[in-house]
Amino acid sequence: MRKQKRSKEKHLVIVGKGGHAAVIADAAALSGIYATITQMEIDAQLIEQHPEQAAQMITEWQARHAPCAWIVGIGDNYRRAHLMTQIEKIYAVEWATVCHPNSVVAASAHIDAGSFVAAMAVVGVRCRIGRGCIVNHHASLDHDSQMEAYSSLAPGAITGGQVHIGSRSAIGLGARLIHRITIGNDTVVGAGALVLTSLPAGVVAYGVPAQIMRTRKIDEPYL
Repeated sequence: MRKQKRSKEKHLVIVGKGGHAAVIADAAALSGIYATITQMEIDAQLIEQHPEQAAQMITEWQARHAPCAWIVGIGDNYRRAHLMTQIEKIYAVEWATVCHPNSVVAASAHIDAGSFVAAMAVVGVRCRIGRGCIVNHHASLDHDSQMEAYSSLAPGAITGGQVHIGSRSAIGLGARLIHRITIGNDTVVGAGALVLTSLPAGVVAYGVPAQIMRTRKIDEPYL
């Protein structure tokens, strides 16, 4: 991945005002890339029920702050995916990728738009990170691994090489995944788990070694 270009003419809009949004705002400010950084609330339900009103809100924001890029600052994977999808239905926004200046991203890694890499995180050689993903503080994605869209590594989570993490799946605090593990879509790995075998889609697994404890719904809260 090439280093982020410094453009003091571009503005960053962070959708959300919670803790994760604040973390993104701090990283973006330290990067020195953006002229201004603003947080705003857009509710997915508002977009669904009143799309014209929501589109007008975004249009006015774009007009005041053009040119600008957007990122959704919501930690929950399903909610982040849903909101990004809803926004795209009403307006063709430019999604930003924000990497903390103290993160380490290999030159050969690829990170799609709308993703965030936090301080002290490591993204290894030839890794691929999909849109809307989170690699949190001190997390490490080792060489040739892949994170599908809207998945996340919590603080301190570490993977071996050639790991594949499915869409919207969440790897919990301090969890460990050995090399060549596959995690199915919409699966949650609990904090401190040691994952020695691949996991299917739509389950909750934790423990040392990690075991499947139950199934889960795609929109089930986990944070």
